[in-house]
Amino acid sequence: MKKRWGIFFELLCMIFIGTTILSAVAFGISWAVFGRASVPFEKVWDFSKFVGGPLFGAGIAFYVNDRVHRDRKREDEKRAASGAAFALARLYGDFMTVRYSLRRIVDLRFKSLGFDGRHHVASYFQPHRFTFGKVDYPDLPSLRFLLSEETGRQAFAKIQAVIRIYMNLVDIHDELNKDLIEFRDLEEKEKKSPSSSILNDTTNLIVDLVHHLETDERQFVDCLDALREALVANFSDDLGLKEFACPDKAYLAENLPPWPPHFISAIQKMSQG
Repeated sequence: MKKRWGIFFELLCMIFIGTTILSAVAFGISWAVFGRASVPFEKVWDFSKFVGGPLFGAGIAFYVNDRVHRDRKREDEKRAASGAAFALARLYGDFMTVRYSLRRIVDLRFKSLGFDGRHHVASYFQPHRFTFGKVDYPDLPSLRFLLSEETGRQAFAKIQAVIRIYMNLVDIHDELNKDLIEFRDLEEKEKKSPSSSILNDTTNLIVDLVHHLETDERQFVDCLDALREALVANFSDDLGLKEFACPDKAYLAENLPPWPPHFISAIQKMSQG
């Protein structure tokens, strides 16, 4: 901003100096040619306006055009930032919904089945009805303006990381749902024990999913905080991010039923094995 004002000020100075020099030259020529008594000062002034006026007008046009361009660019950046913030809040909301639903499912199944070693860990999960649907990720190319400052660079990197985490969560969730449907059909409909390959695949997916549910929230929160800091640094405003990125209190980790202790110990053994 200071640099652009400096350019405009320099331009005005050049116009003023140039006009003054032209006036002095014209006045000197008139003085030398016509003599002291016949110096047509009004004509000199008219000549100066004739030459300096367009220059001054060009300077004003340059400033106005530059200002309009900067304002338009700033509004585009604000729209891109608001879109990214909304998209991140949507991803965070999906994560919270999946965690809420699965924690409830496991809690209900644990109360129904108990944990005496007779049931595989997969028995405590059920195919999940939640579908992620079409996801609108933050438009990274439109956020390149964040890279001009350190806070923006940090936010940009965390946005990329969260997108990768979310995509991985979606893949694990969908694959686990397929395996759980097969697992349930074998146990409940066909009264058969699942094969070792199905058990291994399902177990690995459960371990990965539980790991996501236990660790990803910190990534989302850090990303939103970093973006908020970058927005304040760029626009002196968080553009409402604090309001629409606030999750429902019922979905917060402290308000969810705890993982059954034996279930967690079984998950830990699986991840170590």
